[in-house]
Amino acid sequence: MQDARALLARPLRWLLRHVHNLYVAVELALIIALAVALAGLWGFAELAEAVGKGETQRFDDAVLLWLNRHATPTLDTVALQITAVGNGLTVVVVALVACAFLWAVRERVGVLLLAMAVAGGDLLNRVLKGTFARPRPELFVLDTPFARPVSASFPSGHATASMVLYLVLAYLLVRLCGRAAFKWVVIIVAGLLIFLIGLSRLYLGVHYPSDVIAGYLFGFVWAACCAFGIEAVRGLRARGRKEEVQPVSEAPAPPEPAEEGV
Repeated sequence: MQDARALLARPLRWLLRHVHNLYVAVELALIIALAVALAGLWGFAELAEAVGKGETQRFDDAVLLWLNRHATPTLDTVALQITAVGNGLTVVVVALVACAFLWAVRERVGVLLLAMAVAGGDLLNRVLKGTFARPRPELFVLDTPFARPVSASFPSGHATASMVLYLVLAYLLVRLCGRAAFKWVVIIVAGLLIFLIGLSRLYLGVHYPSDVIAGYLFGFVWAACCAFGIEAVRGLRARGRKEEVQPVSEAPAPPEPAEEGV
């Protein structure tokens, strides 16, 4: 199975090999990124419509009630610890530390990608919450030391932030490391962490399953578009530098005139 970089680099290499005009290459890359975004947004819109019509409510309630029936004090503590990994403060701290590391290893484009993905994802998530204004579930309330969230429920901010942050971090680490075993570890840890953060929101009863799924979907689309855009810039810049240093072909020298016989 190829890593994330190879999957993104393959269509870009095809574009750069078959398109000789840089502006046309950029336009085609943006069209592809737009197509991916539109496909993801279509899925998000379908889910949002179903939520608005109440078609997911029975499923949402059933999942939350099932989780609550299996709640224990130990699981309560574990859920609180896991959900903290996806809250706003933790996301900011992890992103800043990661940016400092990437800057130290001269991965400037990675810093730009991470900052753009995290900041943009948070801003867009807030806009979506305000747009849909779905109330939080009130099927049960766990006794925790933290105040119950009062913001809108759809889509889940924790699910969005965890998908964006840890997916982009995994992508960057896979790019930086050449060992296959390490790449698999990074991918598995990131995927497990993203899944558990979303599950903890359901266990605590502060989000519906459809909220978490919508957050995952939106976060994946946003992170993928950011990564594709960055790789497009990388490819175009590399090709530009190659064209700048390429020597101009010299015209063949004219043949020397034949010597006349004596």
